[in-house]
Amino acid sequence: LTIRQEIGDRQGEGIDMQNLGLVHLEGLNDPAAALPWLQRARDAFDKLWDELNTDERRVSFGDTFTTTGGALQRAHARLEQPAAALEEAERARSRSFELLLAQQRVARGSATAAADSAAASEPVSCDALLAAAERQRVTIVVFSQIVPSQLLAWVVRGGAALTMKQIDV
Repeated sequence: LTIRQEIGDRQGEGIDMQNLGLVHLEGLNDPAAALPWLQRARDAFDKLWDELNTDERRVSFGDTFTTTGGALQRAHARLEQPAAALEEAERARSRSFELLLAQQRVARGSATAAADSAAASEPVSCDALLAAAERQRVTIVVFSQIVPSQLLAWVVRGGAALTMKQIDV
């Protein structure tokens, strides 16, 4: 990690921080110790994404960040932090949607400069989802596949506590 920082390899730095987080999360079963590493990795990948100025570059960077998002969700779930896990899921969903749009523009041959993603990159807060559910008088159910055989599911109801459940598939 230090060498990557010294030579300015920011993508490698993000990957190293992600790997350190995964060692704490999976290898040492210590989600609290994993969180800072995973959050730093996410922040590094977000900075890189924001600096990619064409759709082609974003598509080639692609899913570099997906492992980090899933790991952050798992860490928050293990720490019984459903709101933080949901916010990470929404952040990952937003980034995946941005990537899908970039891929479509590249496939159509209409890709030029990458669209401004500042608004799309703003994480959706749990409070905003709860307020929307209450305002619309609806229940929102959110699913996120955190590993191939597991989902996290949240039920967001205005005026009620957020609930989260891990589901084996």
